Amino acid sequence: MTRLLGILLLILLVSPALGEGLVSTVSNANIAITSSFDGETLSLFGNVEPDPGQVAAKGPFDVIIVVIGPSVDRVARLKTDEFGLWMNTAQVEFSPFPTYFQVLASNPLNKIADQRTLAAERILPETQAQLSAVPQSLHVE
Repeated sequence: MTRLLGILLLILLVSPALGEGLVSTVSNANIAITSSFDGETLSLFGNVEPDPGQVAAKGPFDVIIVVIGPSVDRVARLKTDEFGLWMNTAQVEFSPFPTYFQVLASNPLNKIADQRTLAAERILPETQAQLSAVPQSLHVE
């Protein structure tokens, strides 16, 4: 019996801890930007629900909202002075890259999560750029 209890305790200690789940929705997930667009109001609402059989954690909770526009291919070029002529000498292609990227948070990001978590969840703009950058060299002759 003691052996069985020891094995059960070991399994509980090794098994991953379950957390709360976020159930959320937005009033309008897609917004069409046309020539007559004059703004839009979005309502984001949700609920933090504990896993079945678990006690709900006490808040307040931090919230991070990332708004991303459609992705397109973009190119950034480096211009250098070559013998008095400004020429494109290098470029970086971003494929695909969001046309709009906005991060909204209830607290500063470094107080909510560490850099590794923010990068893994693609919350930082630098992460978006690094993931979509494809460096290329232009050969100027």
